Amino acid sequence: MVEPGRMNAGPDYADLHRHLGGAVHPKVLHGFLVKGGPDLGLSSVERETIRSLLERFPTYAALKSHFAGRKHTLEDYLELHKLVEPLQTPATMAYFLYRIIRGARVFESTSLLELRFSPYLRTCPALDSSARMAAMEDVVESIAAGARVPDYAVDVRFVLCLHTALRDDVNSATLDLALRRRDLIRGIDVAGPEKPFGQRLDFFLSLFKRAADSYLPATAHIGETSPEHIHPEFFPYLRRIGHGVQIPLHRPDLLPEMHRRGICFELCPSTYLHTGTFVNLAPVRECTRLLEAEGIDYCFCTDNPAFNGRYLQGEHELALENDLIKFRGLARCQRNAFAHAF
Repeated sequence: MVEPGRMNAGPDYADLHRHLGGAVHPKVLHGFLVKGGPDLGLSSVERETIRSLLERFPTYAALKSHFAGRKHTLEDYLELHKLVEPLQTPATMAYFLYRIIRGARVFESTSLLELRFSPYLRTCPALDSSARMAAMEDVVESIAAGARVPDYAVDVRFVLCLHTALRDDVNSATLDLALRRRDLIRGIDVAGPEKPFGQRLDFFLSLFKRAADSYLPATAHIGETSPEHIHPEFFPYLRRIGHGVQIPLHRPDLLPEMHRRGICFELCPSTYLHTGTFVNLAPVRECTRLLEAEGIDYCFCTDNPAFNGRYLQGEHELALENDLIKFRGLARCQRNAFAHAF
């Protein structure tokens, strides 16, 4: 017997964990490079970046293959962002945002999309550090302007990423910007290589405490590839956690606290295969089982769909294929995503 009201028939999905750099489909990126060529760049650095990418990836197939290839480590995977970030300047942002939003609506039935990014990494690298920090607000404003696409009516929200590979003063300036532009920014995250995060815990904790004191929501990439990267000191300042798959698997003793705090897990199954974290999704199946047993909310997200080659509906299909969730549970994940949006 069919149970009514389990799933919404209309376009009603939310993706809470998508990086701006990994949201640009390789077809769109290659088309951008070929159509404009090096002359599209406004600076010598941009022109050289475009020229280098065209030499390295003369065809769409070459670029797509490079993005899609399984990486050995998370650090290798993160290198893909460096191919895209220098091209996402204020001058080009509208081009990329329009296509990201169009794809989310048409192909993923997504009506709420959170995009996260580091504004510093989208400033001109030819500038000195002070000038780049000063330019971050222009980056944020250009992204917000580019995301106004009434044709597709997607509620796009922005999360600023602190970054473990950036200096303390840059990360402090990023938080200052997030707090100053609450009209555009909905929350913060910390992303990047995991080891430097553990080496600078006190500094990042101070930033998350500042955000919490100002009631700015926060998520964080914690416990993705190894249990050594689980940092429960951050739990009091988080509303969600990025990935966190190692927590149920290796520190189930922490789950009652996470349930008490109402922290939602942002799970991205394709990423764990692409980064070499897991050889199959059996550990993620155990992760969702333990989260459900503890009554902890989670939702499926895309992370970097342009790299993983799987968009939001594909992540749900992958979850079903690998028994990460039962079909009835998809409606719960759907509701969780909207309920925990910033």
